[in-house]
Amino acid sequence: MEHWVANDVAYNIIIEALPFKISGIYKSCFVAARVKNHYAPAELEMLESIRLKPGNLSLKPSFLYHKVSWRGVSFATYNCFELSDITHRVLFKSEIDLLFACVWNKDTNYYQHIFESTVRDLHCYTVNANTSQYGGSCVLRPTKTDSKVMLYVKGGENTCVLTTNLDIKKLRDFQYKSKPSSKDYFKHLPPGYDSESILSR
Repeated sequence: MEHWVANDVAYNIIIEALPFKISGIYKSCFVAARVKNHYAPAELEMLESIRLKPGNLSLKPSFLYHKVSWRGVSFATYNCFELSDITHRVLFKSEIDLLFACVWNKDTNYYQHIFESTVRDLHCYTVNANTSQYGGSCVLRPTKTDSKVMLYVKGGENTCVLTTNLDIKKLRDFQYKSKPSSKDYFKHLPPGYDSESILSR
């Protein structure tokens, strides 16, 4: 969302909107919102220039993220500069199938390196959505390098939706194996990965 300003405080909010049906008939949507944990340096500079305070000050020294289980998939969402915190990136190691990153940043190279690390370190699908103004939106999977990129968009002027299929079952089956082999489709699990956690997803 755009910054939501109240009482001279600018809240940078990310929202997860999860559609569902009641009794299989009535359509509804569960909406979860949270304030960005780490405001970017340029963002803080911009807010200060117009005499606004960042909304994350009320969270410190603690922080908040959501782990969502929806339609059989476990995922977490990160808001741009939050991904720069390596300790926050690994909060859900062994717990999610998918990580979503909502980014508005022109340094696509910087974020691409973060996503390359995340897809390996968390061993999950990673989806980055950046503005088409800058590009760099992508979908990655934890496989060997030549098949890791499932989708990559450099940018553009026309609004469009691109899709790809994620095989969550195949990923979980691999993660639960006691002894993955070198011939498997996915890369080996990172050290410290808890395969038993797959049973609770």
